[in-house]
Amino acid sequence: MDIESDKLPLTPGKIHPRSNEEAFAKMMNPKYRLSRRRQQGTSGGKCFVYVFLFIVLLAAAALIFSIAVLRVERPHVKLTSISVSRLSYIAASPVYTFNASLSVLLAIDNNNFGRYRFEESRATISYDNWTIGGGRIFGDRARAREVDRFNISMDVKSVDGLSSNQNFSSELNSGTVNLNSYAELNGRVRIMKIVNKLKKTVMNCTMSLHLQTRQVHNLICF
Repeated sequence: MDIESDKLPLTPGKIHPRSNEEAFAKMMNPKYRLSRRRQQGTSGGKCFVYVFLFIVLLAAAALIFSIAVLRVERPHVKLTSISVSRLSYIAASPVYTFNASLSVLLAIDNNNFGRYRFEESRATISYDNWTIGGGRIFGDRARAREVDRFNISMDVKSVDGLSSNQNFSSELNSGTVNLNSYAELNGRVRIMKIVNKLKKTVMNCTMSLHLQTRQVHNLICF
């Protein structure tokens, strides 16, 4: 028997499309293209949302910074203590007069995030709208977020017109004289070289001067 005649013919194998042809056919499929569009649209939408959220957070941070840090408030000024270094008075009709030297501690409460540099000014002492004395406030600066204190010397001398004032003569006889103190400060608040704003602050104080004890009581500033 012929050996070669016993061999069976080989069956041709199946031919598979190449990978690039499969990919091209897949891309041309309408369902695949629709799915890709949806995926791209979802990805682009997420990117837009992230950018939008970042802008919102950045704007919120800038707003908080401007409100909390860059906002400028009026510093508060008040007298915290007064000591009498010299006092003399006469309470005998028809002469009613008194002279005094006061050592005053002036406090400036600067609640801003920048220093407050104020100009030279003057604090006055008055009785019943009569200015009877005062002292010089030297120009200086108050630190940021601090309460700085400054020493002031005031001289008080009653004027001639007060001798005929019944309230004044009555208070001298009682041993207690009610006084007022007033001051205005003009200055600028500087914050981080960004803000440079002019601010004016006003001080009004009332007090009672006890002539015999040479002490000041009921000191109230507003």
